[in-house]
Order: sequence, then structure tokens, then C-alpha cells
Amino acid sequence: MKNFAFVFARGGSKGLLGKNIKPLAGKPLINYSIEVAKNCPSIDEVFVSTDDTAIAEVARQAGAVIIERPDELASDTSPEWLSWVHAINWVEHNYGSFQYFVSLPATSPLRSVEDVESSIVKLESSAADFCISVTPASRSPYFNMVKLLDDESCELVIKPKGTVTRRQDAPDVFDITTVVYTSTPNFIRSNNSLFSGKVTSVVIPKNRAVDIDDIYDFLLAEAIVTGDAKVKHLLGGECILVAGAGGLLGSQVTKHALSQGARVIAADIGIDNLKSRLIGAGVDINDSNISCHSFDITVENEVIAFFESCEKITGAVNCTYPRNKAYGAHFFDVKTADFNENLALHLGSAFLFTQQCAKYFSENGHSFSLVNISSIYGVIAPKFEVYENTHMTMPVEYAAIKSAILHLTKYTIKYVNNSLFRINSVSSGGIFDSQPDSFLQAYKSLTNGEGMLDVNDVIGSIMFLLSPEARFVTGQNIIVDDGFSL
Repeated sequence: MKNFAFVFARGGSKGLLGKNIKPLAGKPLINYSIEVAKNCPSIDEVFVSTDDTAIAEVARQAGAVIIERPDELASDTSPEWLSWVHAINWVEHNYGSFQYFVSLPATSPLRSVEDVESSIVKLESSAADFCISVTPASRSPYFNMVKLLDDESCELVIKPKGTVTRRQDAPDVFDITTVVYTSTPNFIRSNNSLFSGKVTSVVIPKNRAVDIDDIYDFLLAEAIVTGDAKVKHLLGGECILVAGAGGLLGSQVTKHALSQGARVIAADIGIDNLKSRLIGAGVDINDSNISCHSFDITVENEVIAFFESCEKITGAVNCTYPRNKAYGAHFFDVKTADFNENLALHLGSAFLFTQQCAKYFSENGHSFSLVNISSIYGVIAPKFEVYENTHMTMPVEYAAIKSAILHLTKYTIKYVNNSLFRINSVSSGGIFDSQPDSFLQAYKSLTNGEGMLDVNDVIGSIMFLLSPEARFVTGQNIIVDDGFSL
């Protein structure tokens, strides 16, 4: 069944006159929402509900279908929920039934395709009736928000249990954003508010959660858009090979390298899974700047043949993580054969990939930047206390492999000994991937407050190291962990 996106934009905005079509960095504000919706693989059509002819014309030119909103649903006092119901009824009458209703307010122009897709996936995979978008709040009712009392004194909005001396020690709280709202037509028709049912959420980083209500919000959004434009094409003219592009990190590296102007060779062991994962990450696999390939990084002749077939690669990122079925056992349960096999699979393939990158450079002579992925546990001893009360552990093979990759990087740099050939490593702290709550809380207590990182928190360092901006940065290891390793 189809999913439809909706943008609700009335003409009588008071906070910022004409804001829905006001040019933001040269583009009508509403177009940002329409364009993201049209780029979402899960969205089949985009509708704009409006009472304003100027808004309708701009939206129509951007490719949206127009729903004429009745005047009684376009006043300052009319609840938008009623406009939702009207739009659902109109669409079902004209286009038939559909599965998910996705509202993308025009006032949040900085959302990404991934934000929208994540909302649909979250609702689909949960027992919730509604998925909202949230962003970490700057203030906390447990720490630095107060309410005024009748005697003109004030107190915290919510009194915490015990003493809270830092905001990071208070319970996590979030602001609701207007980035995306996802639900079903039946729920919206049968209720009159989103909290009438079970609500889940997706977390949006602050730089994509700006909601434009007045001129100051508008100027902030414009500064972010124009600032992003200045750093776009950091990899313009580069050709980047991403090994393990079908993984959690590799798919995001691929996506961001493309957004920075690179041509990308995306490679993984299975072509179907690779393409599926890239589509899920919001990558247009039909883009002329990406090509998808299959090879097994643990098979020497496949890796050698692949490099021999490539032309004009200027950089590579090894995001692969090969291991056997016994990987992850507790220290006393690890068999020597399994230990050796995992070193052969992961460290051996890291050596092979690094070796072939160096050989490729030596034969072609043009500049080349390789980024290896290590870990904080390649730098420091494990903090086993974070794994207490969980089934998890820090595998001994992982520590051995990741520390070895750091030295392999330095060895290769000194062996090749050419300023045009660079290898660096990025060592990440923990990446959130649905770990148990007890682990997440224990881990967070050892950081500066952020806790587990989002996979995108690591991307900026990788992009920088691949770019010409880092042309004399070599043999280094960038740690991204919010202080966990300190």
C-alpha cells in the first residue's frame, strides 16, 4: 500500500508574513519540504494543502498535488488536525486508500530524507499509533527550568530525585520538532490529538531541527543552509572506494561522500544487500556518481582483481567488519582457533586492503587517501564495568585487531614514504545500535554527557581525512568519543 506526504501551508502567517514561500537561500521555503518528500523512496506522492493561490502555484511548480483547503480550516484558530482529516478524506476520495500519512511542515526546511524514512520505519516496526520527531532539549525541567509560585518565589519545574549539579546528570528530555509526523489515516480520523494513542519518536540532530516561526528562526536556517553550501563538494573531483558500503557505517559514508561531490565506488560482499541498505540510507543508487560492486574482502584474489579493474581512485574507506560465528565470546570461552580465525578475517583483510591501496598508488602515482576504521578500544584498555548486567562483552579479538590496525597504518605510511599517499584512522566510541538500556546508561556515565554516538557523528572526520584539506595529515588517529577514553 502507498505512503503519502503532506505539506500544510496556509497563507495567513502572522509571525513571519509570507513565510511559506519566502525565499530561503534563493529557494521558496515550501520547496525544501516538497523536494525531500519526492526524494524519499517510501513516499509515493506529495500533497500540499493550502488556501493561498500563490502558495499553490509555487507548490505545483515544485511537483506537488494541490488540495484546496476550505477557509474555515485556514484561520489562526483552526486546529491543523482538522486540516489533516480533510486532506486524508480528499486524497482517499481522489487517489484511493493509503498506508501512512506523513506530514512535513514547510517550517522545517533542514530535514533529510533519512529523517523521514526513519520515521516511517520506526512506526512500522513499533506498536505505536504515531511517530513524532524530537531533538535534545537545551534546557531541562529537572535542572534549569523553573515555575513561578504565588509568593513570587520559584522552583524547578520537576524536582529530581537526589541532587543534580549538572544538566548531563538529569534525565534526558527532548523538544518536539516539526521535522516529521507519521501516522495512519484511521488513527487521525478517529482521534483529535497525537497523544490520544501510543506515541514513539525519532531523534533529529539540532542542526536539522530548526522550526521557522519568526525572522530570527529564518535567519538561523538560512545561515545553516548557506554555511552547508560553503562546505559542500569537499570531495569534488575525488573518486572514493567504500568497502563495506552495505553496513551501518559504510552506507552513511557512501551517502555523505556523494553529498560532498565525490564519485563513489560502493562495494560489499553481496550486491543485493548492498543496494537495499543504500536505498534505506537515502542513497539514489541510480545516481551517475555511484557504482555498486561485489567482492569479498577476505579473499585475496578477489581484492587484487578488483583494484586492477579500477581507474582513478583517489581515496578509500575500509568499513568492513568480517568475523566468524564464535566472535564475541567471553575471554575464558575463546578458543585459540577462533581467535586466530578472527584475526585472519578482520586484521588479515585490513592488511590486504591497505596493501592493495598502497600498490594501487605506487602503480598510478596520483594522490591517494585511505581511512581505516579503528576504535577507542584500540587505544585504551576495555572498561568492562559498562557490560555488567548484560550479555555483552568487549571481545579480546576486537582489541587486538583495532590496536594492530593503528600500527599497520603507521608502518605502511613509512614504507611507502610519499607525501601523496596518506593513511589515517578514525577511532570511534560506541555507536548506538539498539543496545540494552543498562549498557547505554553505564556507557553514558563515562562520557561528557552524550553517551553512545550516532553513526553520523563519525562521518565528518572521515570526510575531512579523505579531502585535500587534510593533504599533509598522515599516520594519525582521530578519536571521536565525547570523552569516553579520557
